[in-house]
Amino acid sequence: MIWLEFMAVTRSAGVVLGFTEFGGAPVMAPVFMMLIDLLTATSITLMANTVVGSANFR
Repeated sequence: MIWLEFMAVTRSAGVVLGFTEFGGAPVMAPVFMMLIDLLTATSITLMANTVVGSANFR
């Protein structure tokens, strides 16, 4: 059930990232840190931003 919360937060971070071209991590990290431990939340946030940011390399 926690995956639904992760997906909702990640989707809202994607919307913010799409409109402002930055801000995915500031939206995801605080909510993830409330749901899981600090190290795991930071790792997930970094991985997600790396995958999304790699689309800008051309």
